[in-house]
Amino acid sequence: MDTMIIHEKRKISGKSLIFTVIMLLACIYLIFFGTSEGGFFYLILGIVGTLYFVYALVMALVAASKTRAILTIDPEGITDSQLQGAAGFLRYEDICEAKALRRMKESYLGIVPKDPDSFLEGLSGSARAAAKANMNLNLPPVLIRMEDAVEMTADMAADIIEEHLSSDKSEVNA
Repeated sequence: MDTMIIHEKRKISGKSLIFTVIMLLACIYLIFFGTSEGGFFYLILGIVGTLYFVYALVMALVAASKTRAILTIDPEGITDSQLQGAAGFLRYEDICEAKALRRMKESYLGIVPKDPDSFLEGLSGSARAAAKANMNLNLPPVLIRMEDAVEMTADMAADIIEEHLSSDKSEVNA
């Protein structure tokens, strides 16, 4: 099997975009009409605000145009690369089960390691805290949010990983 990289759809919040444009227009208004009302202070406020909100708008549009990998599935294992609490690389021989689940109206891919204690020892501080919190809620230690994944659902990813797990078991039994 080839390496599969699952990317996340990037979105711009409509409310944030509208707010930024409104604030940008208000700052431009201050530049042109603020000098007649309050003088120099409104002119400076308008210029600084315009620069800030133009920058914010450009950065939001640039961020929305880029995709970011959230999960990589390759012949050796999977790599969790979500931003918060990423578990990193997990070999198939260390994975007991992969399953799709829904939580708070969002879909997740859950990964259950064979030995949770040694798995937790190998994680960074934030990833360990996230895994322990998941386990305290009777969830798999690794939860990968798949709601915004491009062309891949949590069910599809779980099926692909389970195929690898069953092929690894059949190779061991052969």
